[in-house]
Amino acid sequence: MKVNYFSCFVSFLILFTSCVNQITNDTVLKKSSDPTPAWINENGKINSTNSDYINLVFTKGNLYNLSLGVKQSQVIASKKISYLMLAEVQNQILQRLEKINFTNKKTSTEAVILTVSRVVNKYLAEFKIDPPLAEQVYWEYRQQERVHDSKQYYVVWVLLLVPKAVYDKAFLAIAHELQNSKDEAVATLGNDILQQSRSMN
Repeated sequence: MKVNYFSCFVSFLILFTSCVNQITNDTVLKKSSDPTPAWINENGKINSTNSDYINLVFTKGNLYNLSLGVKQSQVIASKKISYLMLAEVQNQILQRLEKINFTNKKTSTEAVILTVSRVVNKYLAEFKIDPPLAEQVYWEYRQQERVHDSKQYYVVWVLLLVPKAVYDKAFLAIAHELQNSKDEAVATLGNDILQQSRSMN
């Protein structure tokens, strides 16, 4: 078997550089507001000022022009609103998966996760969301110290608000589809989510 020594050398060099030039410190030099807004850690949570809406938070880093970076982040976040919402729906469903004790010990968690992802992807193609009602922006200017160099860059967070009714509709639609699955474990997960939803209403 022929060995491509050049490719091996390049791969080794990349690995060696990434290991040697490790990050030693990451410092916030400046930020758009102080204190840091609570919403940047509230992705998927009910909005604190309007309970009819859900927070969706989009983050983009390694930006070097603040004005351009903020505009770019806002545009990308708005275009990805469906993806952001369904990603959070999937996250909530998988958190519920961790709490279920399946009667069938042969149940493969990985297989259930794969099925959930497939159903969510189906709705990503079908579920269209209107542009978000409102948005806020927060940014930080950071300096990252590494073993051999340093760099300064911006990180931007964009808050999008989607109606809770829209979020709940997507969540329950996916749960219903999981409940109808022929796979016992997947159906159990869907049923568990729906029962919990009914008990909260």
